[in-house]
Amino acid sequence: EELTMTERVRLHARIAETLETLYGDKADEHAGEIAVHLAEAQILVGTAKLVRYSLIAGTRAVARSAHEEALAIYHRAIDAVKDQPMDDQIAELYFGFILRQYVAWRVDEAADTAIKLFNYYEHAVRVADLSEVAWWLMHIAHFHSGRIEFSVQELFTRTVELYDRNPVDDVRAICKISEMRYFLTGNYVEADEMLQRALSISEAQKDLSLQRLTRQSLAYFECFTGRAYTAAKHYDLAQHMAIKEESAISTYILYASFTVADELTGDPESAYRHMRSETTIADTLGDPRFKAAAHHHGHRMAWNTGNWEKARNDFGEGMRLQTR
Repeated sequence: EELTMTERVRLHARIAETLETLYGDKADEHAGEIAVHLAEAQILVGTAKLVRYSLIAGTRAVARSAHEEALAIYHRAIDAVKDQPMDDQIAELYFGFILRQYVAWRVDEAADTAIKLFNYYEHAVRVADLSEVAWWLMHIAHFHSGRIEFSVQELFTRTVELYDRNPVDDVRAICKISEMRYFLTGNYVEADEMLQRALSISEAQKDLSLQRLTRQSLAYFECFTGRAYTAAKHYDLAQHMAIKEESAISTYILYASFTVADELTGDPESAYRHMRSETTIADTLGDPRFKAAAHHHGHRMAWNTGNWEKARNDFGEGMRLQTR
């Protein structure tokens, strides 16, 4: 006998509740399974648990580089809450959705989602979160079709102005906003003052990861302003911190920064050396995003030196990995 709609909803609600009880403290490990039933029962049980389990399941899928699976998980939850007022938990869901849309090369959709999230964080005076979304919108702007109209300069301006009215101690946010300020004004002194503040905060917190990040940002600015010697000192300190962190991702990011800095300062031999290290670490990590970035660096350097065949091969491989 076929179940009615009401009976199906109640059945899914009971299954979700049973699974939570059955798995107990390990329910998060089965978040995807539970979220499927909560999505079908949302009319009866609401969406709060669906959002929570979808965030967990999406994060786990990303950790396995299962980006299409993560996109489907976020999409299902977004469909359930799209008519509800935004709150912090739903905003977190939207942010995960943006990144998965971008990785899946659904750039216009990512832009649309990111603009909604930017407006929410601005209204909520969430400076650190706002800077993160603005940063991603800058990347999205390189590839979107123009169907979603937005100005990176305007978004950066709004982010910097919100920070000036409501300064935060979030080191990652300060590093990003200092670069936005420099992008907008070209004023190295103001940007450097922000980074020195970020460095002081990270040192007071004794956080090696944040100190490394700040040193990298300082080195990047020094490269742009022709202070190669000072940049090298910051990069050297950042490298020691990455080694102490014993984090492959931190080391990868550092070598990727080295590659760009060497290009900026006109040292192709050092850039190639650092790019090879970057590629080796990316292969170890196994994440296609890091591999794609390494190939794009290789493409750019091969192009600049007239090695057309390598440039074509690296570009093709980078695009193949980037769209996985």
